[in-house]
Amino acid sequence: MGGPPGQTDVANLGPLSRFEHRLKTHGRWQLRQPQAGVYLWRSPSRTCYLVSDSGTHNLGEGQFARVIWQAARPGGPVTAEDPEPNR
Repeated sequence: MGGPPGQTDVANLGPLSRFEHRLKTHGRWQLRQPQAGVYLWRSPSRTCYLVSDSGTHNLGEGQFARVIWQAARPGGPVTAEDPEPNR
C-alpha cells in the first residue's frame, strides 16, 4: 500500500512466468485476480482474457468485458460515485 498503482500486493499475487511478469510490467497489460486461481488479463487495446484451470477465454473488449473487469477490481465493483481511474 502507498506505492505506485499496479504494484504487487496481496490482491494480485499469483505465480507468473518471467514472460507474464514482463508483459504486465513493461507491456502495459493489466492483471486482476478476483479469486485464487482465476486471472483476468487486459491488453493495451482493452481486450479482456479470463484465465483459469479451464483455459484461457477471450471476453472481448465490449460492455460485458468492461463489467467483468470492473467487478474484479480490488475492493469491489466501481460505482457511479467512485469512477475507475485511467479509463
